[in-house]
Parts: sequence; C-alpha cells; structure tokens
Amino acid sequence: MKGTATQQLLDNKMDILKFISNHGNILNRSSLMELLHTLQKQKNILNETTLYGLTTLLVRLNFLESVNILYQKRLLYRYLSTTTKLNAYEIALSIAPKKAHLSHLSALYINGITNLDPSTIYINYEQSPKPINKSNAKLTQKKVDQAFLKPVRKTNNIATFIYHNRSYTVILLNGKHTNYIGVQVIKPLNFSNEVRVSNIERSLIEQQFGQVILAVFQKYCFPSKMPNLKPYLLIVCYLI
Repeated sequence: MKGTATQQLLDNKMDILKFISNHGNILNRSSLMELLHTLQKQKNILNETTLYGLTTLLVRLNFLESVNILYQKRLLYRYLSTTTKLNAYEIALSIAPKKAHLSHLSALYINGITNLDPSTIYINYEQSPKPINKSNAKLTQKKVDQAFLKPVRKTNNIATFIYHNRSYTVILLNGKHTNYIGVQVIKPLNFSNEVRVSNIERSLIEQQFGQVILAVFQKYCFPSKMPNLKPYLLIVCYLI
C-alpha cells in the first residue's frame, strides 16, 4: 500500500524539498507540473493527483507558501519554500525573464548606497539589439540635447503583491540594449540565491539620468572621446 497522497508526500519530503531548492525556492505552474510528473514517473506515486491537488497539499503540509501577484489585470501564483528565507526582490524577479536584473533605486539599495528599504522594486530587461542606421549613428551634442528635452518614458508594466504583510509594487522596464553593461551577479544578505543587479556605477546613472546617459556613458566616457560632450559627461564621471 502506498498510502494516501498526503502520506506519499511526507515519505518523499526530502526529495521534494531538494526539487524546490534546485528551482530557486520559488515555484510557478510550470515547475509544479514538472514536480508532479517527476513524482509520478520516478516514484510511481500521486498517479491520481491533479496539479491543483498537489499544490493544495504542499501548502497544507507547509512545504510551500503561496503568494498572489496581480500583473496586467490577471493573477500570477508563486509558491515559496518555507524552509529558506526569501526576499521580496526574488519574488519580483520570478515574474521577469531570466536575464532581467534589479535596477535603479532597487539596485542602489542592494549595493548599500541607500538606507531606504523601498517597497517599489525596479526590474529591467533589455531589448534585443536593433539594426543600426549608419547614416544617423553618430552621436552629437544636438542629439543629446534633444534627448534631454523629451519627457521621461513611463511604463504600464506594473505588478503588485503582498509578502509578509507588506505591499510591494514592481516596475518592469524594457530598456534599450546595452549588452547588460555594468550588470553583476551577487548574493545579497537575506537573499536565498544569487541575483542579477546593476553595479554601483550603473545604478547611480540609472537613478539619476536614465537610459540616455547610460548609452552616452557606454560609448563616450573616456577622455579621448569627450570634447563635444564634456558638460554632460563630467557630471556622469563625477557620479561614478
């Protein structure tokens, strides 16, 4: 006798916890489906259990805790390990592509530049490279001036969730392609895993000047290339 579904899960607790850990301590519908198939094929258990039944039992047995995320007028469900301390920033990153990184004020906080513990989390996922118009590729002072005159871009790509009785807002940005210059992989204090985050230099530029200055910095923040852009780049170089 294999016992009830509950007993089967308890008998395989260590394997289940290992699976959760190997998936970054945060499961979504796809990874839960993978877990169910793994248990059915490798352990020959839970053959009559649905995905909903598995999820309900894992939460009831305190293997996982659930967090609901409101994103673009629909609910996303994330299931978190109860044996490892997670950070809300990790939950926020779980709704973005793998290459996404913490940016702006969130990156400043991770890098220890601010004592603020912001409840608004900024995540950036860069666009793919765009074809270059060589006839209009040269960066000039006039183009920089025009860029600064344009209104700041705003995004409607926003998610919200509550974790440990605190409400969080996630701002998902889709920045211009920079080949992720200045993005590092670190494991901050109180995080369960490594995360991608803007380094100090990039996060300062993001927070103060946005993508226009970041592009300028990437291409021109070297003494031999600065003459025409000196008024702007001196500010950037001062910040970093």
